[in-house]
This record gives sequence, structure tokens and C-alpha cells, in this order.
Amino acid sequence: MRAKENPIIVPEKKYAWESRSTFNPGALYVNDRFHFLYRAMSDDYTSVFGYASSKDGIHIDERLPDPVYVPRASFEQKLVPGNSGCEDPRLTLIGKKIYMCYTAFDGKNAPRVALSSIAVKDFLKKKWNWSEPVLLSPPDISDKDAFIFPQKVAGNYMIVHRIGDSIDYSFLQNFDIKNNEWIEEYR
Repeated sequence: MRAKENPIIVPEKKYAWESRSTFNPGALYVNDRFHFLYRAMSDDYTSVFGYASSKDGIHIDERLPDPVYVPRASFEQKLVPGNSGCEDPRLTLIGKKIYMCYTAFDGKNAPRVALSSIAVKDFLKKKWNWSEPVLLSPPDISDKDAFIFPQKVAGNYMIVHRIGDSIDYSFLQNFDIKNNEWIEEYR
């Protein structure tokens, strides 16, 4: 159900990194607060993630002036003019870590699902010590909008994602992923 106050996050034009637009946030409820990572786009169409929080999930009472996650791997850095960067964050709390699936897009190749994580204690202290991102989907397949179920399914972590126009699911045994170890469905 949409809040009647929708949208709850709009671009802050004074910040170049989000001057063009803001989009669909990923959200978590931790320590009696809603925490949002939202996609923000600059005038050169680069997408990054900003942070906001709220006591009630609708009225934003904290918003940081700088992005908390920016493109840093080659697979999400702009190769050609136009849209690129990090899109559509989805957050899952598992144990003492927050896992973030997101769409990584370099502007040229097919968008792919990437994964990064951060310790809950760092997240709550706003120490943005994200793990090095890894790709979960192989090249040349448009794969987006992924999220992880917080409980294991049949002994594995289940990831729901979108390939083209189809919703699909895949499994990971653990999050110790090395580059070129794609989600099980592609093996």
C-alpha cells in the first residue's frame, strides 16, 4: 500500500549526486527505525545510493548529504554517456550482516545482479565499510531486481531476480562468492 504522502523521498537539487531524480529505496527495520538506501541520479545519469531514515517509515527525519554507496567496480562504472551505476538496492539482514543485492550497470553491457555486504554495527554507525562487490549473474544476460530471503530454503539461500521479463529464483550455499561463481541456475 502506498503512503498518501508518496513520494517520501524526493531529489535534493542542492546535491549534484541526486539532482536529477530519486527512486525506489531498499528498506530495513532495525533498532526501532526504518533505514532506507535509495537510488539517486545525477545530471550525468550516474546512479548511486543515498541514506535516509525514519521512525515511522513515512516521514523522513534523517537524510545524509553524501552518497553511501557509489560505483567502484568496473562492471558498474560508466563506459558510455547515459545511464550507469548502481540501481535498485534490496537489503536483507542475516545474522550480524546486511546483504545488499543491486543492479550493476556500466551503460554498455547488460545489467547484472551484484552483491555487497556491511556489518550491522557499521551500518548503524554510518561507517560505510561495504564489502567488495561481486557479480551474481553472468555476462550477456539482463538480470535485475534481486533480493535474498533471510531464512534458508532447503539448506540454501534463495535469491529472487528478474531475467528479462521473467521472475526467477536461484540458490546460493553461502555468501563466500568469488568472481565468476554465478548463481546456481547458470552453472
